[in-house]
Amino acid sequence: MPDRLVVYAVEGADGALGRGLSPAVAAAVEPLAQRVEEEIAQQLAVSRAVRAGAPSAGPRDAGGEEAHVS
Repeated sequence: MPDRLVVYAVEGADGALGRGLSPAVAAAVEPLAQRVEEEIAQQLAVSRAVRAGAPSAGPRDAGGEEAHVS
């Protein structure tokens, strides 16, 4: 099991087939994809720093604050 697990989700209001994305879900896609890209970049930077021998700063959120998962 990983030390840290991040889950991103968008809940749709209607699960019927053939309707496409609702406007609310469509609006959430780009910001969510951007946040996932940021998370990947952050984890790659931490991984590279650890391999280079730098002390790990621990997980951070997009604003640089320490992330807490409940």
